Amino acid sequence: MRLLLLTMILAFAACSSSSSSGGSASSASPHSCDPLAPSPTSLSGVLGVGQDAQGTLYVADSPPNAATARVFVSGGGKLVRQDVLGSGEMGGGKGGVADEYTLSFVPAGGDPSAARALLLAMQGGTASQMALGPGNSKSFIGGPGETPLKVVGESAVSGMPVVNLPDVADYVADVSDGTAIVVTSPLDINSSADFHLFYGRPSAMLERTITSFNQALSGYPTIAFTVGSSTYTMAISGTFDPDGGGGPGPGTLQTASSTLDFTLRMPTPTTLSGFSFTCL
Repeated sequence: MRLLLLTMILAFAACSSSSSSGGSASSASPHSCDPLAPSPTSLSGVLGVGQDAQGTLYVADSPPNAATARVFVSGGGKLVRQDVLGSGEMGGGKGGVADEYTLSFVPAGGDPSAARALLLAMQGGTASQMALGPGNSKSFIGGPGETPLKVVGESAVSGMPVVNLPDVADYVADVSDGTAIVVTSPLDINSSADFHLFYGRPSAMLERTITSFNQALSGYPTIAFTVGSSTYTMAISGTFDPDGGGGPGPGTLQTASSTLDFTLRMPTPTTLSGFSFTCL
């Protein structure tokens, strides 16, 4: 499901293919890091805060330029961001806020079959009613199988630490010369600029600046990145078929002096044990 969504996002951005400069480099000094760790975030544009009978808090917010509203659930004294699988909005509302929201969500890495929906009815830009419903709900407030939530003020979550979604590994490749390539991106990826690429010996994986990212709708990416003053290019052959056919083929890494083969680890690892990373 993630590969299908990722491929559609990248290809749709530029019709048949996507090509952009990556945003993996920053002005910070290189530092030891976990490339899958959640990046910092905070609540922005809170739509509503609801509380169930057990005291669990459910928060929906809508930051500027976000593709969809976000969902957070309290636990362990923190607000933990959920993976929104689908959303629906109705009405124009006030100040760009819809009149009603349906947000289907699971915890990060959760089984989609266990999804729930956070439902909000808005008045004057803030929630007047909130409820939990089935994850496959196609309705708004007032549908079957709903459990009402008590709407509480934003002050109920003021000062609570906020935990973002983690990043995930998209590709882990073992190169024939003993080096490796790891490509990561946020779980809620929006564009090719969200990717980060690490290259080097597994014990010393350094984040590299992505200079171009190209991917066709039915294929796998070709990514160019800098190593010193040189540009290296990784290419994955194969065909992506959303109906389940196809798959990644052989990979090649074009360095400054040679072309090397690499092998993708399949299935893609969910952890990166055995590697040591330095982020830019």
